[in-house]
Amino acid sequence: FTEAWSTSPYTLPAHMSLFSGQAPSVHGVQGPLHRLDPSRTRLLAEILASHGWTTGAFTGGGYVHSTFGFDRGFDRYGSIDPATNLESGRIRALLADTPGLSEDLARENRAMRIARWIGDHAAEPFLLFVHTYAVHEFDPPVLHLEGAGGSGPGLSQDLVSMGHLGLRGPPPGDLTAEAVRRLDALYAGAVRQADEMVGVIVDALRGQGLLDDTLLVVTSDHGKEIGDHGRVGHGVTLYEELLAVPLLLRGPGVEAGRDDRPASLVDIFPTVLDLLGIRAPTVGQGRSLLGDGPPRALFAEVDNLAVKTAVRTGNMKTIHSPLDAGAAYPNEVEWEFFDLSKDRSEQAGGAAPEGVRRRHLERRDALRGLGVSLGGVRGQEALPGAVVEQLRSLGYILD
Repeated sequence: FTEAWSTSPYTLPAHMSLFSGQAPSVHGVQGPLHRLDPSRTRLLAEILASHGWTTGAFTGGGYVHSTFGFDRGFDRYGSIDPATNLESGRIRALLADTPGLSEDLARENRAMRIARWIGDHAAEPFLLFVHTYAVHEFDPPVLHLEGAGGSGPGLSQDLVSMGHLGLRGPPPGDLTAEAVRRLDALYAGAVRQADEMVGVIVDALRGQGLLDDTLLVVTSDHGKEIGDHGRVGHGVTLYEELLAVPLLLRGPGVEAGRDDRPASLVDIFPTVLDLLGIRAPTVGQGRSLLGDGPPRALFAEVDNLAVKTAVRTGNMKTIHSPLDAGAAYPNEVEWEFFDLSKDRSEQAGGAAPEGVRRRHLERRDALRGLGVSLGGVRGQEALPGAVVEQLRSLGYILD
């Protein structure tokens, strides 16, 4: 799917959209202290488990840690990244300093552990969720860095890049062209690192004779700014570098080819259930990607450190950033309007027409109203220490 969007520019709300089929305003998990009441919305793993499926997850923890409710419906839910780069001194130090983690556990939880899990459950219908922060980390093994055309030391020895990524004190001055090239190389190497893990999984399925009977979904929760709009990071803007994500489906019932229709993370939930012949819950904003539904708009939002909403209809995109949001990252421009067919990098935004702004706000308010009517989002006072340390290592918490 060439025109796939995330629902949010950071991990927590985007993954909850993936597993619930609901926009962040509807599921309500927009910040780290929000929890979705289990009696209010059933997640994908819960639905499949209720139909007799075996369910397993191998994740990098952080904002997909079980403390946020993502383990609901899973028989096995791990929170040690299966693509951990143990060459990295920074990552080894994190493992040593975080309660419940260690280098030995990380070695034990490598991608081959996933292959063994597949072999153990080859005779059963199963849901396997594999998540990694490899690309998020910008910290690939040297083999993958060099394979992507990069050179020089890994991230642990690159204090300038660590500074720009928010992993070591304040950013080290202006973001130069050379700094962007270095970050691009680290990012590309990390993509190869993640791709290697996908290959291990595909090979395991093929080796068990399961590949052609398995639905594979490959996607991402968000993108990353690397000098785009003058920033490095994610989570506080809604430009294409953050919302445009890969989405690939392969398996029984999926026709080969490229699909240019707008697609969203919320569509994965109903698409999987459609392929399995399971009725999807009615409260959802996604739709199965198997059919030829009418044109529709895509919606994305963030309501945490920043407050913004984005609507895309065809190539027309609006971003609304209320000036009175009171967020940690204040908004300076209320409306932006782009024609992505002419300005994919969103450098020449114009004024949004009155009718476009009205429809944008109507869509936003309808989703918020639906979320309020459903209720069931609970607060939590504090996060476990191990989760805090993982979030700090990912640049989400700054000292």
